[in-house]
Amino acid sequence: MATFVSPFRGLDDVYRPFEGLFGNSVGLADRAARWLPATDISKTEAEYRIDMDVPGYTRDQITVEVHEGVLSVDGEMESESESDKQGWVQRERRTGKFSRRFNLPDGTLADDISAEVSHGVLTITIPHTSPAGPTTVEVR
Repeated sequence: MATFVSPFRGLDDVYRPFEGLFGNSVGLADRAARWLPATDISKTEAEYRIDMDVPGYTRDQITVEVHEGVLSVDGEMESESESDKQGWVQRERRTGKFSRRFNLPDGTLADDISAEVSHGVLTITIPHTSPAGPTTVEVR
C-alpha cells in the first residue's frame, strides 16, 4: 500500500524564516486555522453587495452584526469528534470558525442592511444612504 505524501509539505519550510515576524507563525497549518472566506464586493448606484463563500455553513452558523460603522461577519461550524474521524485518508473541507470585518461608508443605516445565505454563498446588501457621485450645493 502506497503512503500518501502531501505535495505541499515543503511549503512550510518556505514560511519558517518569517515565523514570529508578525507575532504568529505563518506556516500552512496556521494559515489553514485562520481561514478567511473568499469575498467579492461590488457597487451599483443603489447599493454595495458583499458575496462571501461559506460552503457548508447554514444561516444559524453565521452572525452578521453592525457596530460603530463596522460590519462583522462571523461563522462557526463544529468539527466532528475524534471517533467520527476514523477512516479518513485525506480531509480538506473546512470546519471551525471564521471572522471578517468591513468598514461601512459613513451614514450607513444598520436597519437597511440585509443578509441571505444560499448555495454556499452569503450575500449582504448595503443600500447607499447618499448619492453615489458628487453633489452640487447651492450657495445662498
